[in-house]
Amino acid sequence: MAKGYAKSMLFNGAMKGLSHLQNRASTNGPDSAKAVDNTQGSNSADGHTASGESGHYLGDTDRAALAKSMDTLNQQLIKRMESGLFKSHKEAAEWLHDNGFVLTEQSGAEIYARIFERADGFAVGTVITSYHTSRIDVVDMSRSVSSGRLVADWHTHPAVGAANFSQQDYQTRLDRYVSFKDYWNPSSGLRHYDGFKAWSTLGYNPSPALPDMTLDHGDKFSSCIKGGC
Repeated sequence: MAKGYAKSMLFNGAMKGLSHLQNRASTNGPDSAKAVDNTQGSNSADGHTASGESGHYLGDTDRAALAKSMDTLNQQLIKRMESGLFKSHKEAAEWLHDNGFVLTEQSGAEIYARIFERADGFAVGTVITSYHTSRIDVVDMSRSVSSGRLVADWHTHPAVGAANFSQQDYQTRLDRYVSFKDYWNPSSGLRHYDGFKAWSTLGYNPSPALPDMTLDHGDKFSSCIKGGC
């Protein structure tokens, strides 16, 4: 891949990628902005800090430190994709887990990225954060763009013990990945949720007009990918 090509796709092509996503999404379809862009996490599952208090935005000092680390991570991502795109969305999620979850451990904030399929492999959009300890805001999700077809996303759960997807996380037909750390395992874990299979068994797509997927049903389509699951 020509030098700088991945950087152009990741940053300079952001508006083109966002326009592509908006044009292809129907109002209530599985890839609509509302279905894909639901805020990650919930108070019941991963919306609390280790102390049990509700999540919060980072202070100025911590925010500045995380912003610097995010810039470094995105530069690493650009270099990785300049050497060749990922072979699968699973491989992309594993790279994000191995290189990105440490930022959540250091800062206590959730981070997020979308994964796109192209003819020659899988690309990751800009890794983003809302600088919050329990959620990613929808407006920030829209900044993780690249060319290609949106097929998966990845995010982190900062609260130790939030070892699985929340019910909110299951309200999508995308493949979804989450990185976390459990109470009883010192190593971080990465889990996968097959949204397409999960919703196909219900016979309808995520929609505000229809019932949400329950935790019990979503858990049947969640599996451990690596680490302390």
